[in-house]
Amino acid sequence: MEMQETFDLEVARATDKTGGMAGLLGKAALPKIDVDLFIIDWESAKGGVPAVIKGIKAKCSGNYRFLVVADKRFAAEMANALKAGATDCILKPFTAAEFKEKLDNVTSAKPMTVSSYSVGKLDISKKAPAKPSAPTVTSFTPGISDLKKPAPIPAAQPPKPAAPPRPNIPMPPPSAYTGAPKIPAASATVTGPTGGKTAVGGPSFYTSSAKKKVLSDVPTATLIDGQINGHYHEKVDVIGGGENCYWAREVDGDKVRLEYLSAKGTATGIEAKVIDRHEFMHSYYLCAEHGCHILKRLGQWPPPQQ
Repeated sequence: MEMQETFDLEVARATDKTGGMAGLLGKAALPKIDVDLFIIDWESAKGGVPAVIKGIKAKCSGNYRFLVVADKRFAAEMANALKAGATDCILKPFTAAEFKEKLDNVTSAKPMTVSSYSVGKLDISKKAPAKPSAPTVTSFTPGISDLKKPAPIPAAQPPKPAAPPRPNIPMPPPSAYTGAPKIPAASATVTGPTGGKTAVGGPSFYTSSAKKKVLSDVPTATLIDGQINGHYHEKVDVIGGGENCYWAREVDGDKVRLEYLSAKGTATGIEAKVIDRHEFMHSYYLCAEHGCHILKRLGQWPPPQQ
């Protein structure tokens, strides 16, 4: 208490008593203190060092410097003194050289004011090592928090070798066709559906609809030597016209067996369907006589001129 009273008394003596009159004359209203350096021991300050510093700054005008002295027990409270306006701090015990260094800083024209204090440091007079300067960012992409090196550009792939040309397979000549020879229309006769009448296989009278197959009134299929055994087709109702080709054979029971063809237009022996002979005779056509897409592809249609 005696040290605090002495401190208060010395502050009062050093205070300029003309402060109130100066306020009336339009000068500074707050009184000034002749003392401009305060060395305050943490344990001697009544109400705490932060309160003393704030009180002096609130009641008096001037550029005052404050050096706070404390031992290790009050190291954690030093931050409060710094926030209140202390210029610097020093922890006891300290050497004469350390104290002189603090005084030189506090009394300099531009003292290095400590703005923060970390608990655990015993001497805040030592400057922390300078942090390395942050790298300058020359570009920034929103959403990316760190700088990444661009991915390396892959080496150009060598061009793929060109595919070998397909072998040119010549089409077989028309003489290689193994189908049935063309039969003159006059010799190709069939028995009509009624009355035992015969009809000569000639022009097509086949019609069809999308819902029901319509048979021609006259036979359309030309027989080979009086038999059904050859390359025939039925017409299909598509844009531009089309044919479904089969190898037709007569079977027992007044039926006709239709087999799938190979790419060369020969029989494969694989059954496609079996239909009535009457339906076959009135809706199928001999390909060697009327032509089809298979004979055109094989170069056998149209037949060579005699």
